[in-house]
Amino acid sequence: MKRILTICLVAVATACGSAQNNVTSQNSNNNSQNSNDVESLSKVQYGPACVSIQSYGGDANGTVDNVTPLTDALAALGTTGGCISFPPGSYYFSTNVSYTVGTNQGVQLVGSGSQSTILNGKGLSFAYTGANSSVSVRNLTLSTSSNSGNLVGLALAPSAGWPSWWPKAPSLIEDVIISATGAGNWTQGMSLQGLSNIRVIRTHIQNATTGTYVNGGSNVGNIQFQNCQYGQATTGLEIADYVANITVDTCGFGTDTGILVNSTNSALGTLLVITSAFVNTTACINMTPAVTWGKVNLVNNVFGGEVSGSQVNLSKTQWLVITNNQFGAPDIGTGLTITESSNGIVSGNSFAHLVNGINLTASASGINVQSNVYDTVTTPVSNAGTGNTVGGASSFSK
Repeated sequence: MKRILTICLVAVATACGSAQNNVTSQNSNNNSQNSNDVESLSKVQYGPACVSIQSYGGDANGTVDNVTPLTDALAALGTTGGCISFPPGSYYFSTNVSYTVGTNQGVQLVGSGSQSTILNGKGLSFAYTGANSSVSVRNLTLSTSSNSGNLVGLALAPSAGWPSWWPKAPSLIEDVIISATGAGNWTQGMSLQGLSNIRVIRTHIQNATTGTYVNGGSNVGNIQFQNCQYGQATTGLEIADYVANITVDTCGFGTDTGILVNSTNSALGTLLVITSAFVNTTACINMTPAVTWGKVNLVNNVFGGEVSGSQVNLSKTQWLVITNNQFGAPDIGTGLTITESSNGIVSGNSFAHLVNGINLTASASGINVQSNVYDTVTTPVSNAGTGNTVGGASSFSK
């Protein structure tokens, strides 16, 4: 039994480690990869050539305040936007730098690599004024040594409340590290509110209460997280209201809670989590919205960690697909709990070293549980709901 448990935990750790190594290795090859990634984005482009912040008095020695140079560089952008580059070095900012993006502006901030360009201060904020506003932040680190106040590493939001326009132009966050030094801590590493068409690629967030906070307002459409890493945070990804579609692809979560869904208003779309690794202490995915969600698809993930409750807790879903995932823990907790949900399939998953494999509560209905594998699980399936189907060549071993 101990040998099986060791193998299970090593598999989880290896998955997270592999994802972390992927971020590190790809960060070192930014230039060639980035051009290919952004060619497909109609608004966020790499031309024209970037203007160095040093042309506006920027200083990379780590002590001179760069708030005015960056503010001036942003103010000098044309009506269609432009690009500001940061040569290698450490750029100190005494306050948060905010900028209102024009209705047809594409604003780009480009460093020389996340290990080479460090913006140390109190974060960046961009306010969108129209459907064609867009922001690209690439190849740099956002760091803080502060832990007072509401600190957000990177904030993207409409300029005033929830506007009537629907965001169209794509925005890109790529090869960015958001972290802290010393006793520093971000309240939110990244905040994405009221916007759509955002891709977050190879971004590593740590030293934050919440890694990424997403609130749709009334406008959010598609937000994609690819090859991202979350560590040393209370919550990795928090999803709030009116979110249409969220994709989490090949990401790693080494946080207390991996993904938290706690919307109090409508959330109408789809949550898709694929090929990601979770090693958590409170929950891997905790979905407890106040209103009914749409679809939840969890495919090819690894869920682990010393979670005494439920590793994955799904509530108020209209349709769910849970397939080809691995659930494992050191002989504690529950792998999957489904409550107040209807219509779904749980198939082809493996559950190992758990007290409970699958818990279908009294309010779960129309859930089809088939062809799962249970190894050293005290209670493989608990079915207190109505209209659920359990069976179909599941394998049990203790």
